[in-house]
Amino acid sequence: MPSDRSESRTEILDAAEARFARQGFDGTTIKQIAGDARVNSALLYYYFADKDALYGAVVSRFIERIAAQVAQTFAGGGDPATLIADFAARQGGVFEAEPRFRKLLGRELIDFDARHAQAAIRHLAATTFERLRETIAEGQRAGVFRADLDPRFAAISLVGQTAYFHFARPAVEILLADGKPLPAGTTDAFAAHVADFTLAALAPRSPSRPRPRARATARRRNRT
Repeated sequence: MPSDRSESRTEILDAAEARFARQGFDGTTIKQIAGDARVNSALLYYYFADKDALYGAVVSRFIERIAAQVAQTFAGGGDPATLIADFAARQGGVFEAEPRFRKLLGRELIDFDARHAQAAIRHLAATTFERLRETIAEGQRAGVFRADLDPRFAAISLVGQTAYFHFARPAVEILLADGKPLPAGTTDAFAAHVADFTLAALAPRSPSRPRPRARATARRRNRT
């Protein structure tokens, strides 16, 4: 029955996601995935041409799932500053709830230069990322945010702060907890920090406030 086939495909993807996150692409075999999914290896080839195609489906599904959860930030609308804070909180919560994210996507970016994730990332760029960029641009048009920043760069900075916290989790645990698991509430506290940090950076500057030295230096370097 179609529902049975759909369930089998989902079970295969779930098993593959766990294996690829834990062992990487090269360290994972079709036989292992089939065993974890409790299906015959031949069934995997019914749905996926080879291990590479299965891996691509796992990565794409994972990114789409993460993006869909973060995109809920914009479902109810709101003013730009509130949406920025909500986005940071939701992104942190989603990453914390998806511990495989940093390993699975990290390996994809390092080992494959995002080859398997290109379609999913393009979709993300046209949906969730574009909504975040437009939120920042809306704040700029309203005078709530400073207008001299590229809203695309600001959006990447916002996403990147939380992404680094989770991608570099082993290093962060050394920095914050002497290598031990982070205390409860640390992720929420960091998400709040990201929101405050981002909103402070986006706040309009006073006309009398001098340009930061780093910004002036960067511009001089670009002219040389």
